[in-house]
Amino acid sequence: MKKNLSTIIAIIACVLLAFNTIKISTLQKEVDRLRSNLDNEIHTMNQNISGIYGDVQLMLEEEANQLAVSEWKYGNINIDARTAEVVCTVVPKVYTPGTTQATIVCNGQEYPLTYINEQYTATIELSLFDQNELSAVKLNDNGTIRTQELDWIIEPRHEVLLLSHAGMGGSATGKPGNGEYIWSAEHSVIIDIYSKVPFQIQSVELVEVLDGEEINRTPIDLSEEGQKTYQDAIRKSGEAVPEALSRVTEVSGSTYEGNVNFIYYLDKDFNIPNGGMLEFYVDVVDGNGLRYRSFAECIAVTADGKHDDLRAEEMRMYAFAEAVMIFDEDGNVIYEIDPELFK
Repeated sequence: MKKNLSTIIAIIACVLLAFNTIKISTLQKEVDRLRSNLDNEIHTMNQNISGIYGDVQLMLEEEANQLAVSEWKYGNINIDARTAEVVCTVVPKVYTPGTTQATIVCNGQEYPLTYINEQYTATIELSLFDQNELSAVKLNDNGTIRTQELDWIIEPRHEVLLLSHAGMGGSATGKPGNGEYIWSAEHSVIIDIYSKVPFQIQSVELVEVLDGEEINRTPIDLSEEGQKTYQDAIRKSGEAVPEALSRVTEVSGSTYEGNVNFIYYLDKDFNIPNGGMLEFYVDVVDGNGLRYRSFAECIAVTADGKHDDLRAEEMRMYAFAEAVMIFDEDGNVIYEIDPELFK
């Protein structure tokens, strides 16, 4: 009887233990759910507080703003003179016509604003290739100066000139030779050109530069037939034609609009001296005769005839970036990218 009683007690204890374990597990899940809900509520509340703070901050900034209107637009663009006019307009919240004098600060220099038709305006001539900062408007009421900061950064070339990008990809092999490295490439060369205004293209060329000296220049056929020929060659090599380039770009005469893409197929062997570097660029000449040089790829070789990826990577940051140089019709460099600013 005592043995049966002990067994019954043990069974009851096991049942109670199992029940308590299940109950604790259920309670733990409930605690986790409540904690998760609380975290979500806190997160939502923090977002709401941040939103309210941001709205209040904007309201305070708007209240403190000295100007009811502040805007700018492009005026005349002179490609030959490499200049762009910017027309600036401001309307102060508080001013006295005939008394309040206004100036605008551009690149650290003050330009007077003229009061016409209940607003202050100024036309400033800027360099087409420089980054320009219009930092403040100053209001002068008989010697009392009020200053309103601006954050206008204006780069005219991005508005009126081409943005040309290039890159290369595909299969390649390399092997050491007699004091040189033999590099065999089957690469697609991708060219992407964009402008905010209609533009013309006179030519596109692939340029090979060995140790700083141009060694070859290959015209790229932009016609529908030429582009199809390059695409067929890429497919035959076993590579896929990039989707964006799987159809020929529509051309209206010699004028393009928006974004256009072209492709070229490179199938060639190159002999690179030990310690040398072979660079590939794409030159695009627009309707104004300006030549945009975009970096596409480079191959560097060590002094003992091995592939030097480390040195090549320093240049590859420019792949598919904006043009690294722009030349005028006479071959003079009129713009060159600043490596430090680019990084």
